[in-house]
Amino acid sequence: MLKHPVHFILGIAVLAVLFYVAVSIFTENDEARVRRAVYTGVAGLEHNDPRLYGRIISSSYMDDDGNDKAAVLKKAGDLFKEYKPFRVEIKAMKIEVEGLEATSTIGYRCLFKRDEPDKKIYYDAGKVTAFWRKESAGDWKIVKIEYMGSHEILFLPVVA
Repeated sequence: MLKHPVHFILGIAVLAVLFYVAVSIFTENDEARVRRAVYTGVAGLEHNDPRLYGRIISSSYMDDDGNDKAAVLKKAGDLFKEYKPFRVEIKAMKIEVEGLEATSTIGYRCLFKRDEPDKKIYYDAGKVTAFWRKESAGDWKIVKIEYMGSHEILFLPVVA
């Protein structure tokens, strides 16, 4: 008979959890990695943290309007001076991976507010398609974004 059966059971439970974590980390597929990168970017936007959302943009980023990574980060910084995003809701996401490239189509709604003068709550609902490339370290980075929204920022009327 075991001297300390509780320690044995606890040891087995810890080993099972460690095994599960190791298998989850090492068997994660590319679609899951792109999805995780999307949510990293969303967290960066919600917390106004350029280190987070900048991490998923490739240094070779170039969109149809001629913006590179530096221009995108500057525009985001300028936008956050006027508007404070506080919630990004992903309504739908479709990810397709082909080799070292991937495409994600994301339907979203972003709610944000201005600090001054009106303090109204605004929203932007739309869709973006992000084109990804798997870079040398195995990280997925955005190389181009196409915005398919309304290009209008609307405000939510407050009802008392």
